[in-house]
Amino acid sequence: MPAVNQVEIHPYLPQQELFEFSSRHGILLMAHQPLGGRPVEVVRGSNAPSPTVDSKVIEIATRYQISPAQVCLSWAVQKGIPVIPKSVQDSHLQQNIQLTRLSDEDFHAVDQLSSERGAVRFLDPSRHLGFDIFDEENDQPVANSAPWDSSELST
Repeated sequence: MPAVNQVEIHPYLPQQELFEFSSRHGILLMAHQPLGGRPVEVVRGSNAPSPTVDSKVIEIATRYQISPAQVCLSWAVQKGIPVIPKSVQDSHLQQNIQLTRLSDEDFHAVDQLSSERGAVRFLDPSRHLGFDIFDEENDQPVANSAPWDSSELST
């Protein structure tokens, strides 16, 4: 049984069923991409929404005088989910540790974002097919990379 399961979790993909299952079985669920990830069009698509530009998140951020990213991180931590946001900017690193306890009403508003718009998965492996992620000298085609590839089995 794993001790920690690191998965994509953010206000647009709260993974509630997985969260409840993990809690029941003593598995810590950790939020990977707690802000929804980097807006790379080829990965997310051209019309992908983002929790950090959501009007409700911005409204809450304005009320607390914090950034929309801090609202998303505060929501996850308040829910009991550790977060690992990526940042290389000092100002963002500082903001990432300066979180705020949201009121019940604001917490619930963020918690309901995926219900209102539908779940949005930003790290969709099916959109990564054909990416050269390892920058190898000789690319290995995705279709032939699995040891169980049907062409190898039909000998």
